[in-house]
Amino acid sequence: MLKKLFLVSLLTVPMCAYATDITMHNNTKFSGTAYIGSSPCSSWLGDRGIAKPHQSLSVPTSLINTLCGSSNCTAYVYPNKNCSGKPAGKATLNAKNGVINITVEDDRFTASGGGFNVDLNEKNPTFKTWLKSWFE
Repeated sequence: MLKKLFLVSLLTVPMCAYATDITMHNNTKFSGTAYIGSSPCSSWLGDRGIAKPHQSLSVPTSLINTLCGSSNCTAYVYPNKNCSGKPAGKATLNAKNGVINITVEDDRFTASGGGFNVDLNEKNPTFKTWLKSWFE
């Protein structure tokens, strides 16, 4: 019995280490939602699926594993509560490595980080206007 318990504990330790949530820090004034793989919009989960302005949202690795399987998949991120309009960006991710690549497609935003922590930020429009004035 003790050997079985020891074996079970050895097998579950790697699974616990593997189960890291992806945390998205929404440092913008916009709500955020996403499609991951072929999932419905994250807003179908209610408040748990909407990244509120200036708050963090954790996406369980188990959910990523369910939606993506053992391969990479794409998350399309929208700056609203219902995945409507044009996505602000996309991220390539998987359950083992978290976020592998981020592409921002809306010039109001920047994204940084990777792995299991991602920061979404708004660009400073005043700085952008000032910088643009130097190159026009």
